[in-house]
Amino acid sequence: MTNHLDIRLYQRADNEAALALEAQCPQGKSLKFSFHRRSFHLRTESYENAQIWVALMNDRMIATIAGAVKEVQLSGHPARAGYIYDIRVQPQCRRQGVAKTITEYALARLAPQTDLIYCFVAGQNRPALRAVQKIYHAEIILPLQYFALPVYRHRSGVGELHAVDFSQTHAQFVQRFSQLDFYCQPPQSRLHGYLGSYEWRSPDERAGCSLWTNREILAERVEHLPWQFSVLRRLFPLVRPIISLPHIPQAGEFIQSWLLFDFYADSPAAAKSLLASINNLALKQGIHYLYLLMQKSHSLSATVRESAPRWFAPTIPYFLLARGRLLPAPQANVYIDVRDL
Repeated sequence: MTNHLDIRLYQRADNEAALALEAQCPQGKSLKFSFHRRSFHLRTESYENAQIWVALMNDRMIATIAGAVKEVQLSGHPARAGYIYDIRVQPQCRRQGVAKTITEYALARLAPQTDLIYCFVAGQNRPALRAVQKIYHAEIILPLQYFALPVYRHRSGVGELHAVDFSQTHAQFVQRFSQLDFYCQPPQSRLHGYLGSYEWRSPDERAGCSLWTNREILAERVEHLPWQFSVLRRLFPLVRPIISLPHIPQAGEFIQSWLLFDFYADSPAAAKSLLASINNLALKQGIHYLYLLMQKSHSLSATVRESAPRWFAPTIPYFLLARGRLLPAPQANVYIDVRDL
């Protein structure tokens, strides 16, 4: 890299330049998404202690990175975790050491404040996974699964769905997963994408979750579809009068989705009934996908996988990478903070 790189704290006046930079950084290959926000800094405002840094070359913004510091519980003891996110580098400036430079800059400022630093990487994005691992030198990598459950037909079930308070759902979740590691309790006032919480009940069992939308924070827009999806888009209208089929978005369309978190159930049957009830609620509101991120070892992950048609319910591998003085155990059941997603 021959030109000098200036790195400084993000200012609100940088919003338009940061949004323009992000528009140049779609994710994926054959299935390509771009992210759109009401403001670049809204996501960072979800945290009580967070900063964004920008890198400039010749007074032009070419990269961003953000970091949040959170209070967590590790092995039953209080600790401080740093979360790295929103790494964006202008395409023309990649493979010039920019990502490495700005990441090391952020890590150096987070390290004195924290016991560990972590990030999430989608497993399908192998170049990003390799690049992060090369720069970041993670000491532990926990495998996760990102479920995308299509909403396209009414699903039958027994029991009733009730709206409840966020605190009630969170408490029920924690009660059932009392051995959670890497736990934090996000304040409701910071949950800018929070929509509501629900509990499914039968005479003998309960299940529940809270709902989140990234519509204002990090909305997904389809930029390019694989040719197979394009073919299905043309075929599905011919078949829909006979059978219900998932919605396939077209290029330029925003994905209508809800993210489920603090997901708990007394049994696999209760989990399926809850997912069916949330599906029906989403169907009424024009939602096309339900997302749920879980550890591969989660007791209900197989149940979630069985709750949707495998041929159109992608399960995306995800990884939590961490390094530091304190770390979750390799087999730990970790808490996933919805603000990180």
